[in-house]
Amino acid sequence: MQIKIGTRVVLTFDRVSIYTPYSDNITRAPSWRILERSDPGSQARLFASNFIFFSESCNPLPGRVDNLGQLAELVAAAQAATGQLPADIPISITPRVNQTGCVDINSNSEASAYPMARRCWPDVVAFESIVASGQEINSAGAPEATNGRA
Repeated sequence: MQIKIGTRVVLTFDRVSIYTPYSDNITRAPSWRILERSDPGSQARLFASNFIFFSESCNPLPGRVDNLGQLAELVAAAQAATGQLPADIPISITPRVNQTGCVDINSNSEASAYPMARRCWPDVVAFESIVASGQEINSAGAPEATNGRA
């Protein structure tokens, strides 16, 4: 089941953890599989704050830094272009988060009692603040807008 965001609607996620399998690099084509494509011209938006996004990735740090830098450049360009992305949201991304003091859930029988943010993970990227256009990889292998914008 997928959710379709309606015309001029802003769907907000706050204080949630989301897991979504991903078929490509999320910095190349940001999207959540729980969302259906919006109608052309809908200007549908998604806003998320205080949330944890889980996804598989095999992206070593040097490649990740390059990808995140390219994403930041694309976002900054879209923010500078009138009407594409809100200009008042700063871009703040940490490519690798220090997990000192986290709880190793593989060796702790009471791991489920710990909040998701306190558990150890193979690697963590923190998107403290970001705005991006939703995109999916089309049949030609290129990113394509999911909210009806060209």
